[in-house]
Amino acid sequence: MKRMKISRLVTIAFITCLIPSGSGCGTQMKWAPVETQVYRDAKGYAIEVEETKAGSFETPPYIPEKIRFELLNRLRQKGLVPSQLKSERLLVVIIETEALYPALAKDERYSELASHVRLVDTKNKETIAKAEISTLNAFGPWTSDFAESTHAEQIAVFLEGVVR
Repeated sequence: MKRMKISRLVTIAFITCLIPSGSGCGTQMKWAPVETQVYRDAKGYAIEVEETKAGSFETPPYIPEKIRFELLNRLRQKGLVPSQLKSERLLVVIIETEALYPALAKDERYSELASHVRLVDTKNKETIAKAEISTLNAFGPWTSDFAESTHAEQIAVFLEGVVR
């Protein structure tokens, strides 16, 4: 009986991950930020991650740190960090992330990550662009690492779109 329940859960998890609706396993097949505003052209700028912080008391501190780590890796891969571009034009990104929990959660794993992302010009402290980005964590503890990595990738895609 117990084996059948586990088998059924694994099957449901696998099928949900394959559905291209964007809601399975913390990934999305086709993604767009919920709300994006770009105030001026910033082509050719380098990006530095200035601050990642928890947006609520309920958000564990490891989540913004994991997103920072993953985002820095993505920006390096895309060639957008200052040491790779050797550009004097620098933008800093400030990210405030909140972990959202289901109302009747039995465990303490979040169901969604939501971040406020702000891109600021270092010379005049002007906000260049901002976005609100969210990522679902469909299966709680089994996919939280994927949700955090996917969330960092979504932020990187937004930032790349602003500077390229």
